[in-house]
Amino acid sequence: MAEREELQKRYAYHAMSNKVEQADRSSRRVRGSEGTGEVETLRGRRDIGRMGDRVEEGQPPPPPTKKAKHVPSGPPSRRVAHGNETILDLGNLTGYQPTTEQAKAAYESILTIIGSKALLGNQGPQVLRDAAEEVLATLKDPNLRDPERHETISVLLTGKSPRLSGGLSTEHFTALLQYGKQLDDYNKDQQLKDDDKVDDEMGVAVVFDESEDEANKHDDSEIDQNVV
Repeated sequence: MAEREELQKRYAYHAMSNKVEQADRSSRRVRGSEGTGEVETLRGRRDIGRMGDRVEEGQPPPPPTKKAKHVPSGPPSRRVAHGNETILDLGNLTGYQPTTEQAKAAYESILTIIGSKALLGNQGPQVLRDAAEEVLATLKDPNLRDPERHETISVLLTGKSPRLSGGLSTEHFTALLQYGKQLDDYNKDQQLKDDDKVDDEMGVAVVFDESEDEANKHDDSEIDQNVV
């Protein structure tokens, strides 16, 4: 207990304060505007200035200009990914090819509906063309009624019945039905395909030269005379 009191007295503030040495700053060179570190009063000084006086006023730099992206016009499903061509401009695609202005406009509208987010979405040109080919074949089938066409096209494009959530809506089916009626050259195109198919099945007709036929008849007559 006595030792503890002795230590407290030894390290008491009044006993240690006289042992703190002050740094000698007499030989240190002080610059003109540099403070000495000593506390100075500000009373009576007028050169203090106000807060923010050293802030330089100026106009902020203009933001960098961005080039406007060129957005091609027309329905989304008509655009090709790397250009402004439409699906109808691609010549290497097979299937129905509209030939009149009315048919082209109606066919492009059909492709737009098929390529919408509610149906096939963002697909390649050939996928949309193949789907449109099946849709048109269903719409133009005279043996089907509209409810049957609606059911078939809904399963084709969505995989669901139109009576279920996510199936082909009545609005979309009605639009497809109306645009299909505007394809005034569809039957002609199909007739040409049917005629070509019949020609392929029947084969190529062989035409004999009349001169060869007459020569054969002359040879036959000479043979008959020799026999007599």
